[in-house]
Amino acid sequence: MEFQILQKIKSPQFLNELIKQTEMACAKSFWRICESKQTFRSLINKSKDIKNRLTKSNRISVSVANEFEEEMCPTLKKFNIKCQHIDNQVGDFIINGSVWELKTSKHNKSYTLQGSTHSGSKCNNYIFIRYELDFDKILKYKSKPNNIIKGLHFSVHKSIVKSEYWIGEANGNNSRTTLKVPISEYNNFNEGLVYGSIKPSTKYLQFRTEPFCLEEYSKRINLLPDIIGK
Repeated sequence: MEFQILQKIKSPQFLNELIKQTEMACAKSFWRICESKQTFRSLINKSKDIKNRLTKSNRISVSVANEFEEEMCPTLKKFNIKCQHIDNQVGDFIINGSVWELKTSKHNKSYTLQGSTHSGSKCNNYIFIRYELDFDKILKYKSKPNNIIKGLHFSVHKSIVKSEYWIGEANGNNSRTTLKVPISEYNNFNEGLVYGSIKPSTKYLQFRTEPFCLEEYSKRINLLPDIIGK
């Protein structure tokens, strides 16, 4: 049963539904931009100060990350997978009785994934999402997604993410940590890849985004069997 559930989470159909629901939720979060039919870039460029621009850009990325987290459980339940949103120091979700952590990271040139909690009690089940936003896409209210995600990495890893892979200085219960997976673990981690790529570098694995278009991806998914609710 657990293998079947894991295969559902790793399926293209699940990824397609999660991205679709997240993008629809983003349209509601950014309703002011949608009403004025702006782009993220035009909103950011209204600030002349560089620090303010960076702050606005980071706020947009954080909002998208929050929508991924909010849409995870509803999407899992559509696929008849039990999910509870717990959001504590151990993890973010209980999925079919196991604790899981969702790590989202915006696109960066270092191909790294970062965390914000440094704790020995963390779970070792992870869903990794790295995304690149299209800052020049005009956002609109409509019955389908805006295709604002133009780059994506999505991978699902059960029981292989060790606490020592998170490198960072502890500061109380929270710190900024970076995932450093040895290249010797390539085969184990590549098994969990759904979209994007995982590449061995000099010492550690790189979790890379690849170009993504939800509209085109959905067309391919429509050719696959429907597994929602099964």
